[in-house]
Amino acid sequence: MFEQPSTLILEIFFFLLGAILSIFVSRMFFGSRKLRRQNVALRQEREVVFDFIHNIGEVFSSAEEMNMESLLKRILFFTAKTAKAASGVIYLFTPDRSRLFARAVSGIFPPLYDSRHHH
Repeated sequence: MFEQPSTLILEIFFFLLGAILSIFVSRMFFGSRKLRRQNVALRQEREVVFDFIHNIGEVFSSAEEMNMESLLKRILFFTAKTAKAASGVIYLFTPDRSRLFARAVSGIFPPLYDSRHHH
């Protein structure tokens, strides 16, 4: 009544099983490569953040007095260096908060308002 499965059916079964396993293993392999790339990118971002925090910490620790102008220029310098930017600007609000003015400028960057007129 029960017949032995034919060799052809067994071969097809094992072929399909092997194909499914190879697909599973390849997905795992490529998934781990993607995770490694993401890990490297996150480590690089973490390094940039730590360098930035360290540099800003040096700004505050080396400042003998809190001169806002030089402090902002040094923060801008380290920010531009960390971001690998050619230029940058720090804008502050006027006392009445009606507009922004450039307080620190680095590189070629046209400020909206001249910082000498709004202190």
